Amino acid sequence: MKKAWLGFILGCTLSLQAHAGDRIMVQFTQLAAQHQLNPTLLTLLTEQKQAKGIAVYELSDDLSEHQKLALIQQLRLNPDVNWVERDQIVKGPQFIPNDSLIDFQIPWQSLIKLDQAWLQGIDCSPVVVSIIDSGLDLEHPDLVENIWLNEGEAPNSSVDMDSNGYIGDRHGWNPVSQNGSVADLFGHGTHVAGLIGAVGNNALGVAGSCWNVKLLPVKFLDRFGNGSISNAVQAIYYVMDIKKQFPAFKFIINNSWGAGASSAIDLAVSDATQAGIFVVNAAGNSGMDINLNLVYPAQTASKNLASLTIANADTTKDLDNLPLHSRSNYGDQVVSFAAPGTNILSTWPTALTTSSEQGYQFQDGTSMAAPIVSGIAAMLWSANPTLTPQGLRANLEATVQRIDSLKPKLKAPGLVDANQALNSVHYPFVALSHLQVEEGNYYIVGHKLDLVQSFMLNHQPLDITQVNSTRVSLGRLDQLRCGWLEAAAPNNNPGLYLDWSPAPPQIQTLTRSLDDEYVLSWQADEAVDRVEIVVTQADGSQYSLAQPTATQTATLNLLEGESVRIRGFSLCVDRHGQEVERASDFSATKSVGDIITPTWITLALGQVELGLPFQFKLQTQDADVLTLQSLGAGCQNDEVTLDQDGILQGIKSSPEDCNLSILAESSLSQLGRVQNLKLSGIESEQLWRTFVSTEADDRFLQNLTFKASTPLSMQLLKKQSRYGLFWQTDERLFEVELRALNRFSIVDLIWPESGESVAGLVNNGEYARFIVEAGSAGFDYQQDYQLDLLVNSASPEGVSSYSDTRCFIASHVYGDTKSDEVRLLRKVRDWMQNQWPGSSVLVNFYYKKSPVWVEWAKNNPTLSKPITGVVKIWLDSFVWLADWFEWETSSYNQPPLI
Repeated sequence: MKKAWLGFILGCTLSLQAHAGDRIMVQFTQLAAQHQLNPTLLTLLTEQKQAKGIAVYELSDDLSEHQKLALIQQLRLNPDVNWVERDQIVKGPQFIPNDSLIDFQIPWQSLIKLDQAWLQGIDCSPVVVSIIDSGLDLEHPDLVENIWLNEGEAPNSSVDMDSNGYIGDRHGWNPVSQNGSVADLFGHGTHVAGLIGAVGNNALGVAGSCWNVKLLPVKFLDRFGNGSISNAVQAIYYVMDIKKQFPAFKFIINNSWGAGASSAIDLAVSDATQAGIFVVNAAGNSGMDINLNLVYPAQTASKNLASLTIANADTTKDLDNLPLHSRSNYGDQVVSFAAPGTNILSTWPTALTTSSEQGYQFQDGTSMAAPIVSGIAAMLWSANPTLTPQGLRANLEATVQRIDSLKPKLKAPGLVDANQALNSVHYPFVALSHLQVEEGNYYIVGHKLDLVQSFMLNHQPLDITQVNSTRVSLGRLDQLRCGWLEAAAPNNNPGLYLDWSPAPPQIQTLTRSLDDEYVLSWQADEAVDRVEIVVTQADGSQYSLAQPTATQTATLNLLEGESVRIRGFSLCVDRHGQEVERASDFSATKSVGDIITPTWITLALGQVELGLPFQFKLQTQDADVLTLQSLGAGCQNDEVTLDQDGILQGIKSSPEDCNLSILAESSLSQLGRVQNLKLSGIESEQLWRTFVSTEADDRFLQNLTFKASTPLSMQLLKKQSRYGLFWQTDERLFEVELRALNRFSIVDLIWPESGESVAGLVNNGEYARFIVEAGSAGFDYQQDYQLDLLVNSASPEGVSSYSDTRCFIASHVYGDTKSDEVRLLRKVRDWMQNQWPGSSVLVNFYYKKSPVWVEWAKNNPTLSKPITGVVKIWLDSFVWLADWFEWETSSYNQPPLI
């Protein structure tokens, strides 16, 4: 058995003499003789002050154990030496409980001085530790005495007997099933509970950190160890409600779980600590620096002095050079210190273990380190109920066993020391939390700051203005990039350090283009070298985008229900002299969902005659503010203005294109929508004049005049209640856009008598195109051609894309509305309607029936699969024909759409 094997190893180890390194103490008959010994074998430790001629020597590492013993014997024969004694380790009084499996725990419990702390016999029953996890084995014999009992609820109650808003929460709560069912089907929660408060000295199993603390399980993880942030947040708020119901108890929350960045978790932990609850978090097991890679709720400890995050120390290794476990997360801005978390035995649900395991299992991870500290915190709070949660953290951080190898990784580099923390529980320890920036002024936030004797900023003394015990003003630090702050305070050894980063970037605007791309702009401090954009998707998952800070803008593809926030990174030198990258806090969040976004009606400006005034009325929907953001090179010398009524006017003095960027915003919106318009300057004989007038609900397009230097193609296109009139000639494209046309008709079509023309009107109710094509024979290229078109409109509606992107069945078959196959099939459709107007009846029937079939196919993928395959073969033949006939360069070439 594993237990017997470990017991054998322990027995062999404890039978050896325990020496304090390789030191010897020598008393000489005369002090001068101490300098006569061989300096290659013995090093005199001059800093050791001993009485009556005693000197302390360090034995050379090159000596074997046999040689060391021979050297000691030789010294004893020296006439100048009274005696020689080998230095030994002295252990204080210990209490080893009689729990049957304690031999598996004592190695790490003695390292953190739990065995010494137990001598004080602290009663932890006034403290409740809530285990937000996978539940608890309520019948486990090593836990049952300490499980929380709400006497206001009857066993297995299906009603809320104590009227606290939670049904049946006699021993805890399950936010997933909304009842008191907390049975542990995964095992993790029971293991955590045993490390906090398994009954000690009961001749059974293991001993927790505090033997009679109250254990309150809140179950949100299922049998596979999975849960949701929303249920975890419910669990935290449940503990707050129970604290209100039972104010006589102190409450601690143990979070041995982790998730990605979450504002919901951050807020819940903040609310819990403000309510007087102390929160202990596991750092996580990804082996990464969580200064930069956010893990919640661990990250809450970076700014919240009542929240503590713990790493996993591999206590199977040498204490003098103790490492963290290779999978333990770390970060000296987030993770305070370490506790044992490697090869840890604790309770396990009896139903999930074999008869040989008897309800106990070994586990590794920061999930084990955190509850050990939660139990120690319960002991401290019981010994001094006047402590605040902030005071608890300050005590635990100040009393750790310092380990130099952990300095770059932990805020208080070392291993928790239960005995030292308990002996110092009445000391007013100082703690530093973070640096806060308000209107350019910097403040140190912490605990008991009024006890600080001096502050050093990057090795330079600071003149400070005391505000109160939790905040100290540093004034304006304009040159501050990042670095560290050191505080000299009593009872803190060797001192307090605070690393910080620059202020977070501030999001200025989030705007949307006509292509439904979002443009994010921000303002960052000069100290920021790069920024990270984090997008939270509708399902709560996240992804990150790195962005050079110099750009100050980024184009994003966001969807409904998504949100975005950013943070900055700076390079600086930390307190250990190492160059590190520090991350700022996140900016405020900008959300996409449920926000009114202005829509542009005006999509193009066209061309104006050089030297003459121009005026355009810009139109949008849901916008009450239009702002001229930028002008391109072709407008810099022009007097271009945009008034509050949307009138854009000026004089075009250069033939260069002028690109105008206009932002439409709504007073009801957090988003704006940018439209980039192009204004070209032309000579008078090239001018295309467009006159649009309105009478009641009738709108006229009159005198659409152009030079027919090439054959002309014109179309009127409707998509989702939008119409656009497009024409192309001489490789130039111009557009006039109308809103919500219900019907239209040709009023007059004027062609020169010598010209050949074909005019046709296609209108199937959903899709309408008016096409005029001019033949080349007898065509008068110098004559103006005029088209008058009357349209009747009612109830103007919204605007979206002009492209007719339908073809429902083809899009379903090929899986993408923008695939090459679907594009070619649309060209076949358009060519058919152009050549045979009667085909519109067939097309209209297709658009009426095809969505129904596609919906059925999506809901019945198995049944529809054979039919989809046959349809694909049929459509493939059309695609092949379309490609073979090269529809791209055929006589019918649809004008490009803006």
